[in-house]
Amino acid sequence: MSICALNCGGSLEASLRSAGVTTHVIGRRPGIQPAVIFELAKLFRREKVTVVLTHHLGQLLYSAIGARLAGARLIHVEHEYYTLASARAKRLLRLAGRFAERVIGVTDEVVRFLLDEVGLPQSKVGVIRNGVDTTRFCPPVGHEREALGIPRGRPIVGTVGRLDPAKDHRALIAAFRVVVTVIPDAMLAIIGAGPMQSQIEAEVKRLALGESVRLLGERLDVPALLPGLDVFVLSSVSEGLPLALLEAMSCARPVVVTDVGGVSGVVDRDRAGVVVAPGDVDGIARAVIGLLRDPVRAGQLGAAGRKIVEQRYDLRSTINAYLALCRGPLPGAAGVTGYSSGAGRERR
Repeated sequence: MSICALNCGGSLEASLRSAGVTTHVIGRRPGIQPAVIFELAKLFRREKVTVVLTHHLGQLLYSAIGARLAGARLIHVEHEYYTLASARAKRLLRLAGRFAERVIGVTDEVVRFLLDEVGLPQSKVGVIRNGVDTTRFCPPVGHEREALGIPRGRPIVGTVGRLDPAKDHRALIAAFRVVVTVIPDAMLAIIGAGPMQSQIEAEVKRLALGESVRLLGERLDVPALLPGLDVFVLSSVSEGLPLALLEAMSCARPVVVTDVGGVSGVVDRDRAGVVVAPGDVDGIARAVIGLLRDPVRAGQLGAAGRKIVEQRYDLRSTINAYLALCRGPLPGAAGVTGYSSGAGRERR
């Protein structure tokens, strides 16, 4: 296996290489670059690639012709649909999707979009849900607060994700300002890095939250941090199937989430977490306060979340499904979940 980045290498490049995974960086410049198509074709031929697996529309557009020229099979994966809402994006996906043997959505909601909005044929579309390693992301054992650097006894609310407008950290911070008026010793841990760093820091200062909010930056020890949270919050205004949510649920953390993408389906509405509307600052605050004040219910939600992940989002099932997809032949391949738009039922 090898991984190719169109633009530049990222924070995972070094760890991938140290794990023995070959990485390639095309160095695509801003704007449309047709030459990249032929660069990818040369790469696929040189590496004797038999299967090209693309993620997101841009990668599909640049790789589809290259895969065909190199004689490689093409499989495409979409993780969300909010960036595909325009008529132009749907048209491009419909056209480029003709080059792919199969187009996979990571949630039922994405699959419905591919069928009903993009107009892809049902025979070509399937669902493979994201998965997490339940042996790495485990319920707490008692030492996690030390990793967070937060004193014992203080309630901890936390989130993990790129500091990006789509994650709406501002709503979370505003909600936390309400939380501390009721639970003064509560703390908020924000794990992640991104372009909104300075704005988030300014918002924390503006609301005079001071030491009650910890910005921990990008961390590679998230499995050690998540179990130390009392409540995990996902305040996004747009999502697909966020791994951070699955990881928190795998750690048996009670979650407060916004009703975007496939998120409410993941927590089974209120079975494993509290669902509020995107941007509902008061709703987030009420949900967090309620869980911090009711540890019994919080524990029940956390246990339910862990069970859901074990049953539906275990990483081994995801890996086996992608292996079956890449081995082919695709129709009826074991482990690939088909989708019925009318009945809304899955089949194995």
